[in-house]
Amino acid sequence: MDEAGMADEFERNRRYFSALDPSIRPENFAYPYGLASIGYKRQLRGSFRSSRGILPGINRRLVDLHFLRATPLVEELIDGPAIEHACEAPESGGWLIFYSHDIVARPSPDGCAPQFLRRALRAVSRRDIPIVTVAEALRRAGA
Repeated sequence: MDEAGMADEFERNRRYFSALDPSIRPENFAYPYGLASIGYKRQLRGSFRSSRGILPGINRRLVDLHFLRATPLVEELIDGPAIEHACEAPESGGWLIFYSHDIVARPSPDGCAPQFLRRALRAVSRRDIPIVTVAEALRRAGA
């Protein structure tokens, strides 16, 4: 998608959310299919506080606010031990973004089953990790 197409997409999304609830102000963006580019990053800076890709990892210290790392809660891409390892992020001074597309008994290839989500939530809970939005995580990080 070129810059004009991306701008049109942003505007369509803004109108959609505004029709649902005028108080909704999208601040954070997720790259479709994780496809980021320098051009997209430059364009997004004017419209969003942050953007995330699909590169797994922990966000710590200096981060690129327009290419935040995000760990999939997608059963085909991550297993229980990897979730446990990812939840060590706060212990190492970082923060973690989990993402999934659907949470249903028979998930799509980009989703997970409810019991898989529960496993991730238990891992987070055992460590007393606060669950917050990306906007709140950025606020807490002083970004």
